[in-house]
Amino acid sequence: MDRLLLDTNVILDVLGAREPFVADSKRLWEFCETGQAEGWVSAITFNNVFYILRKLTTAAVARRHLRDLHGIFQIAPVDGTLVDVALASPQPDFEDAIQYASAVSIQAACLISRNLDDFPRKGPVPVRTPASYLRSAGL
Repeated sequence: MDRLLLDTNVILDVLGAREPFVADSKRLWEFCETGQAEGWVSAITFNNVFYILRKLTTAAVARRHLRDLHGIFQIAPVDGTLVDVALASPQPDFEDAIQYASAVSIQAACLISRNLDDFPRKGPVPVRTPASYLRSAGL
């Protein structure tokens, strides 16, 4: 079973029903929810999702979504060592560096994101889009 770390944009596609991305992201979410893959998110995904969803809905609705997220996905911790790894990364976006370092730290089979250009082309964890991963899984 693949261990997947889902980037914040994939989670927001589902929770925010963001078109045209929601269909593939939702299928991937359900793939993890049904135990066909081991779904993970970085700890920073929670504050990122809350910040965006509370602007689109309410704080109460955003918290409800976070509880759902917590019940489905395992959480990759962010500690000082991981922050040091992200700070040493050549990635220009620090949030993406944290996401990638989180994927490496949990030994993910891949990191799933729609923003492939934000991550290393080569490295210990490949980065794929939801659609690409689903195709490779035969879904």
